[in-house]
Amino acid sequence: MGFAGLEALLPFLLSLQTEPAPASPPAREAGPSLAVRLDARLRGLGEKGFSGTVLVTRGSEEVLHRGYGWSDAARNHPIAPATPYCVASISKQFCAAAILLLAEGGKLGVEDRIGKFLDGVPPDKEPIALHDLLTHRSGLPQAYASDGIADRAEAVRAILGVPLKGAPGSAFSYSNDGYSLLAAIVEVASGQPFEVYLRENLLRRAGMVETRFWGEIDPRDPAAFAQVPRFPDGEWGRASWGWRGATGMVSTPRDLLRWYVALKEGRVLGEEARRRLFGPHVSLSDTEVGYGWFWSRTPRGTRTLWTRGTEQFGHNALLVDYLDEGTVLVVASNAGEIDGVGWNRRIKDEMEGILFPDRAPPGAR
Repeated sequence: MGFAGLEALLPFLLSLQTEPAPASPPAREAGPSLAVRLDARLRGLGEKGFSGTVLVTRGSEEVLHRGYGWSDAARNHPIAPATPYCVASISKQFCAAAILLLAEGGKLGVEDRIGKFLDGVPPDKEPIALHDLLTHRSGLPQAYASDGIADRAEAVRAILGVPLKGAPGSAFSYSNDGYSLLAAIVEVASGQPFEVYLRENLLRRAGMVETRFWGEIDPRDPAAFAQVPRFPDGEWGRASWGWRGATGMVSTPRDLLRWYVALKEGRVLGEEARRRLFGPHVSLSDTEVGYGWFWSRTPRGTRTLWTRGTEQFGHNALLVDYLDEGTVLVVASNAGEIDGVGWNRRIKDEMEGILFPDRAPPGAR
């Protein structure tokens, strides 16, 4: 789960099929030719295996929102704009928003240590603060220690029993387990099941109507969920703490956009909490890290704010805001990867070439 390596998917992937565009027209300032060119490129990529949904906006106008390919190997269910996908690590920033909302309500503080909420914290992990978990600086490795564990206390014990990769607060080390601990803390601090708290306090505020949690959908129903050749099976495939906090949310590009707009408009979190959510808090070589969100620059030198996720069974998704260019791109796919790169990232690269054709990299002219 999360950023785990993808497995080669493919024999069934996935011939192109396009659903009709929704009622919203393309942006006037972009002109209909932009939507036509984007759609033509996506159709061509369908011939190379792409299957998924793509949403593009400029300003407040929708340029493109269409589904491509199939939700099942029998090709009875074409991908539609409202087809749901597992959005993988995009789930993390929802968990982070829940922590920040609880902080706004005085239920916790991001500098609190985890022992304030969790029992049995061993001495080496006592220094870990919530902020460390949120920024992947807790020292926890990517061990997936809670996969298949349904009981919260048992899942917490399993994670806390894993040896640290480094000292808490010392270095960035990506960890799903850290976000599973955050989900447990959401339950302790709120007194509600994790999914209930998120649905009642986050999803409803944002007007999200197409978002579910793992365990609430039938992953083998092509009418309800985009299919892949092989879904998780055994204990790993069942609803558990491995699917809670770090991953496990099921959504659509439209709902992800609703969420992002609600965040920017202050309908979910106040200004200070929103600033903390987006960050950045940690600087890496070419990326800055927020709470489930990341900052980087394009080859053109313009700023992007983004979140993305990949599941090793084939779903991947991303939302990227080209802040200096007034454009948002949302992609969700059930097509896995192409040439070792997730289709979400390949679609991003392809769309940028059409959306920003006159923006050469600095020094190119």
